[in-house]
Amino acid sequence: MPKPIVPTHLKMLRGTLEKSRLTPNEFDPETVDSLDSRFLENDYEKQEWDLITSELAKVGLLTTVDISLIEAYCIEAAKYRTAIQQLRIEGTILKGKMGNYINPWHMVSERSFDRMFKIGQSFGLTPTARTKISAKPKVKNKLDNLLNGTSG
Repeated sequence: MPKPIVPTHLKMLRGTLEKSRLTPNEFDPETVDSLDSRFLENDYEKQEWDLITSELAKVGLLTTVDISLIEAYCIEAAKYRTAIQQLRIEGTILKGKMGNYINPWHMVSERSFDRMFKIGQSFGLTPTARTKISAKPKVKNKLDNLLNGTSG
């Protein structure tokens, strides 16, 4: 399986950018400081959204084109959290008419965690993925400081 192409922005953050390997006319969406979710409904999803988008914005990785992937991550995180809570209440092994069986919430927790993990790697949300990114907080310029009424 061929290695996936790493965006130039991530190569810069990782410190692995080589001029000879630049992709000509690479799609480079503009980063934003915040995004509003479109489809998130429950509190778990919204809490995860606030956490993830604020962290991605701090390091200049939040873009509008990623909104669906971030929402998918938040939905899976909420499913995982709900499943774990249900497992704590009901237990992993349930008793039925035909004998013991594994609680269906166990499968929900495993699948949602796997999906969360895969999506999270794209955004540097796993410990291993973070080691490959040398992201630093965005530096505000003097104009931003003047507009916000701060000195710096």
